[in-house]
Amino acid sequence: MAETTEKKWNIDAESIKDPGFAKLKSRFDAAKVQMQLRTNHHELYGLLAKNKSIHEWSVRRGNTKYFSEGSVQYILRKTLSDTIQRVPDGELSTPYDKNSWQNIVLQYLFDNKVMWSEYEGIDMMSNLTNSFKMSFIYGFAPVRVGFEIDYDDDYRITYNLENWRDVFINPDCTDIRKPEVVYFRQYMSQDEILALLDKETDTVASTYDEDTVKYIIENKLWTGKEWESEKLGDQLKGSTGTHSVSLITEYRRGANEFVTYCEKTGSVFRRVKNHDPRKGIPWIFLCLEPDPDWPLGLSQVEFLLADQQFNDLFQTSAYKNLLLAMEPPIMVGGWETNPSSYKMEPRKIWNIGNNPNNVKVEPVKVDNSILAGWAQTREAVSAAMTRNLNVMDGTIAADAGVGYSKTAPGVEAQKENKTININQYQKRMEYFMGDWANMALRLYLESQGGEHTITVDEETRLKLIDIGCEDMIDGVNIKVDFDELSSTGVNFTVRVGSLTELKEDQERQALTDLAQPFIQNLNGWSDSNRQVIENEVLLPIAKRLLELSDVDIAQTMADSLSTQMAKAMMGDMQAQIDQQGMQMAGMQEQMDQMAAAPQAPAPAPGEQLPPAEPLPMPEEPVDYMGTMAPEEPPVPEETPGQEVGSLEELLQL
Repeated sequence: MAETTEKKWNIDAESIKDPGFAKLKSRFDAAKVQMQLRTNHHELYGLLAKNKSIHEWSVRRGNTKYFSEGSVQYILRKTLSDTIQRVPDGELSTPYDKNSWQNIVLQYLFDNKVMWSEYEGIDMMSNLTNSFKMSFIYGFAPVRVGFEIDYDDDYRITYNLENWRDVFINPDCTDIRKPEVVYFRQYMSQDEILALLDKETDTVASTYDEDTVKYIIENKLWTGKEWESEKLGDQLKGSTGTHSVSLITEYRRGANEFVTYCEKTGSVFRRVKNHDPRKGIPWIFLCLEPDPDWPLGLSQVEFLLADQQFNDLFQTSAYKNLLLAMEPPIMVGGWETNPSSYKMEPRKIWNIGNNPNNVKVEPVKVDNSILAGWAQTREAVSAAMTRNLNVMDGTIAADAGVGYSKTAPGVEAQKENKTININQYQKRMEYFMGDWANMALRLYLESQGGEHTITVDEETRLKLIDIGCEDMIDGVNIKVDFDELSSTGVNFTVRVGSLTELKEDQERQALTDLAQPFIQNLNGWSDSNRQVIENEVLLPIAKRLLELSDVDIAQTMADSLSTQMAKAMMGDMQAQIDQQGMQMAGMQEQMDQMAAAPQAPAPAPGEQLPPAEPLPMPEEPVDYMGTMAPEEPPVPEETPGQEVGSLEELLQL
């Protein structure tokens, strides 16, 4: 009787079971088994990359290695720091005009609802960092595009990096980046499920099955996670999650909706519409090393494993050698001979005979040459690991055995190779970032329908006011009709190199490279060309470099340079005008002199012309080419209307 009164809804378990769950569970189990076979050694990769002891893992498999030397974790962290230093930027192109409200709203939505989490405060930098690490270690990083409601009750996109142990693809998939079906096992906590139910109305959101949610709550179907679903850190510490419910979702390309089942009840837990207009799936996989022989992507630890194992064994041997050098075995003569006791263990007693005349007790001499060469051998193996990974480290160069000399050309060649090889990771990260951003923005626009009120910042409001769209603004909110926003033609292009370098840094470097040859050859230019180069090339470059310097006085100095440039340009123009005026005056004076000369009478027919008299030479040399500066031309006499002497005369005109 007590059990009956405790249950509020009394939902029958058989009534909520779905007949399609059995077939889905069969497909799920087949994909799960194959994924577990393909990822058999991934646990070891994680231990090596985290620099954890592999003692327990080795003992379970009959091995005797105890230590991880640590080169893999160093290479991972070094490669990560060389590849990702900032969130990449780029350009969002839309089919709308730059000054249209559609373009302004799309830019705001992309920046604030896709690229940045207002709700969690987690930026894209941490997301990309975690994705890179997972792909580096396990070969692939599964990212799911989801939705959440932020503090302003606005929907936004979530970047969900899921546990690789809970993601399974269709068994016949040849490339994990293009799966036909993705099976996802997730665990929803007790608090999350309780939050689905409205306590006042006893209802749930339309996408959830109300009877299934109520049955789970009423019967308290809380269990722990599968051990394989626990993160590596929890497995090492023996921690496990409790009070959760296991859910299975099948994401199939071409489906109109995605169905989530409760594994415990075999009933439908949730139905979500496929908002992708292309009928794709909201999953994207990052693979740093695609390989046709490894459909799941190739772990970078695969390239490092052999040398890492050698370094592990070498370090273990060096450790034992160190103990023997500190506490060597002890030889004791005069006792009964026992060869089985001759073991290389610290402070082990060796019985070497029972001759009473040869009594002695002394330590065994231990050869410690392995300790002497341990550091050099370790560095050489670590350098070989980076070479196998096709990524050069910063070691110079012959000491580490990486194939470069200590000369300047060798150092320069190593530097260029390092840049080129790091770019292989940067390019894949840039492509991945562009694909994810385009998918996320497309799903966001297609999932929102009708008119919505969203909160925007002051910059967006000012942009809308400038184009005359004040009617969209309501305080800090704007009203957006998403039916008028199309995802067709919307594309985000990542700027090349933006993972490690700001756009301003690239511009600064380009300006510096541009100015360098002009500065070096400045003394070789003629005076006229030098003045042009200084005013038209170097001054604008200096102004822009000051603006990019981002210091307090940069803008003031840039404005001063702009004023100086304007003055220089006006001075050059005035000098040219004055020079042309002087040339015209000189030519007019010459023409006047020729017109004032007496004209000789015309000769009669048959009369011979007298020899021409030479023209009189002017007292001052005439500048016919305008290269000499003539005297100031005489001021012409005043003419009516030419000059006003006073304000009264001006008023009388």
